[in-house]
Amino acid sequence: MTPSAKKSAYRFGRLAELLCCWRLRLTGYRILHRGYRASTGEIDIIARRGNTLAFIEVKARNSIADSMHALQPRQRRRIERTALVFIGAHSDLESLDFRFDLMAVTPWRIPAHLTAAWMMDE
Repeated sequence: MTPSAKKSAYRFGRLAELLCCWRLRLTGYRILHRGYRASTGEIDIIARRGNTLAFIEVKARNSIADSMHALQPRQRRRIERTALVFIGAHSDLESLDFRFDLMAVTPWRIPAHLTAAWMMDE
């Protein structure tokens, strides 16, 4: 991938995250972090609604099915590890329920929010 293509993909990804944040806010979520990074990985969006903490991966693809297939098991495990780091660093949030969501951004549609898109392997 050329540097120009990488820059374009990065911008598109940030725009997709911004659209998802607006969708989440409109449905009652409070955005706690965007692009949370730890040594274990990155989480696109961390949001809270009520007693639920949502760790959200954003995928911009041509269809929702393509978005689901783009989220591989290795990436899910990395997100799970990063979520545990986040919770460990924020003791005030430890009592909340948490889940892993996927938001699919497709052309000319409102971002789709798939709650509990996967469960953490224990």
